Amino acid sequence: MSPTLSEEFHTRAKKGIILAVIVAAITVLLPAIVLVLWNMIEDLIDLSGFGIKEMVIRWLIMSIIVAAVGLSSAFFPKGSKPRLILKLATKILVIAALWIVTSGGTIVIDLTEGLSPIIGDLGDIDAKLSIGLVVFNVVISLLIMLRCLVPYGEYKDCRQKYLDKHFGKE
Repeated sequence: MSPTLSEEFHTRAKKGIILAVIVAAITVLLPAIVLVLWNMIEDLIDLSGFGIKEMVIRWLIMSIIVAAVGLSSAFFPKGSKPRLILKLATKILVIAALWIVTSGGTIVIDLTEGLSPIIGDLGDIDAKLSIGLVVFNVVISLLIMLRCLVPYGEYKDCRQKYLDKHFGKE
């Protein structure tokens, strides 16, 4: 006896949810672990001007949003339009997260606070290091946009099977 649509849906949804929770846990916990390690290093050496805390907090917030949208696509079968829309929305949110986390493509590091205990009084020296990540962000964004072709291919490949299964052959 073949499983009903409801049984098949729940089995597929459970597998997808378990996998998505594992990925989300890694995505959310990894920046938290980095933040804890950074705090330990910062206690040993005063390098508070790096702005890593803010970047990790932004990454945590965006990863929770991306994981929530990504989890919801597991509830829909392959070939359905809601699954396609949610998968594409997840990719777009990842691109947005990349730009938000890196503050629009630049990380500014204030070296004055980190160097003053080592060198002494720096006086009027304003030592800031600006790391431009625009080229990196553009390349990664293009690769993610290419990755958007995969959900579309899955949709086109499974659409007819989905229509036949759920709406019958016409």
